[in-house]
Amino acid sequence: MTPAEARPAPEEGPTAAEPAAAAEPATEGELAAPQVAKPEIYPQARFLCDQRVYSAAGPGVREIHWSLYGSADAVEKIAAYYGDHGGQTEVDDPPAQTFSFADGVRVTIFPASARDQYPSCGVDPKAKEVTLIMLSQAFR
Repeated sequence: MTPAEARPAPEEGPTAAEPAAAAEPATEGELAAPQVAKPEIYPQARFLCDQRVYSAAGPGVREIHWSLYGSADAVEKIAAYYGDHGGQTEVDDPPAQTFSFADGVRVTIFPASARDQYPSCGVDPKAKEVTLIMLSQAFR
């Protein structure tokens, strides 16, 4: 396994209404990838990619699994959705808004125009996708 593994979206990837195929189970002697306990994906979001990254080696090694989605809706509309669906405002640092959920899941919403300030995995949103939504969770 490499330090960062990215899975890009297919050309016309699934939307929130079209769930992605289930992950294949681990084979004997292979660790299963942790499954992110995600809050419901914003309904008008399109999956872009997901990635696993690892912190530096040592006793506190952590794996962070994150997924990126694009939407044509504004940051404020999507933030209101997550606020109405149990998200606790964690960080309100314009242009981004971050909500926390159970099990350490975080949802960060930010304008696509500011994407160079946030992690990416090389998959660009479509021109109409003006907002990006990143779901993330850390594992030890």
